[in-house]
Amino acid sequence: MTDKSSRSEHVRALLDELQGVLGTSEPLDPALEEPLRATLLEVRDALERTQSEGADESDASLAERAEALAVEFEAAHPTLAGLMNRLTLQLASLGI
Repeated sequence: MTDKSSRSEHVRALLDELQGVLGTSEPLDPALEEPLRATLLEVRDALERTQSEGADESDASLAERAEALAVEFEAAHPTLAGLMNRLTLQLASLGI
């Protein structure tokens, strides 16, 4: 498995973990949950595109949005914030 493939698999695992936490945690404020779920879907789509075509300019803001969401979750949802921070680092390593 290549390094990029390994990082992609790590991102997928983080996305799955985030989805699991969202499904089992206390309900989130809809103003935070909706952008989080939308960003996670966009990350999955970007990851698929990256595998076949490489990252494009529209993917660049995903890491920034993920980081901003992590900051918003820091106090009330530290587990989600930690996962989002890890996701941000992995996206950056993939050029997304």
